[in-house]
Amino acid sequence: MPQNKHPDVIDPKDQRYKDDDYFKRTNQSNPFNSNQTFHYSRNMSCGCGPLGCLSGCITLILLSSLITFLLNLFF
Repeated sequence: MPQNKHPDVIDPKDQRYKDDDYFKRTNQSNPFNSNQTFHYSRNMSCGCGPLGCLSGCITLILLSSLITFLLNLFF
């Protein structure tokens, strides 16, 4: 857009003007639109450990129990 922030209005006789028939024609002639399929996959996993969050939680519980046992043993 120009610096004056007003949209440039195109006259229908201008070369840049495209009517509805132009867009209909280009969409139908595009071979990618008719045969294009989309495949989406969703991967659900927890990043706490290789077996999910359960192994991470068990590891944290065992680690905190070991630290508590060692602190009680020494003090």
